[in-house]
Amino acid sequence: MAVKYLQAVNQKLAFARAVLKMLEAQSEPVNASERLRCQALEGAVLFHAMCGYRHYLRELAENYGVRDPEPIATENDLQAALSAIGKMPNEASELSLMRSEPNSWVSRMRIAYDDCWRLPAEVSATEPVQGEDIAPGLIQVAHIEEPAPAVNAEQLKRWLEAFQAMVERHRETSAEY
Repeated sequence: MAVKYLQAVNQKLAFARAVLKMLEAQSEPVNASERLRCQALEGAVLFHAMCGYRHYLRELAENYGVRDPEPIATENDLQAALSAIGKMPNEASELSLMRSEPNSWVSRMRIAYDDCWRLPAEVSATEPVQGEDIAPGLIQVAHIEEPAPAVNAEQLKRWLEAFQAMVERHRETSAEY
């Protein structure tokens, strides 16, 4: 059994649950500071969940004899590594199937995580300022519109529960062999 990856998965899931508890303890945000705090906590839960998921892919690879699971970051990476050693376990097939389903928790979580890396869209530039009170070399300010939050606490909680249940089911099945 892949102890180092197993421990990393467990740790990241624990981190995600701890941050989720902080998020759930927040009252409905009424000002920009509170919205910022909630968005930061949502992002932190998502980050730890995705770290745990990637470690889980590596845990599976190591369990099935892949020599160097470290580069594995996606379901395709996992399948390629397993295929190279002539193995295609049900766990890897299940993950690939879930990734191909647009409404599965795996796909939704990956999309939300990928969205974290997108730059906010520029909505409109401010009117050019005329006059001598603007110092040379200053850059005109643009209004940046943050996208609507891709996730919320309830959704994150469902994803974590589904992830945890899957990991426990897979580990229980593989422990029997």
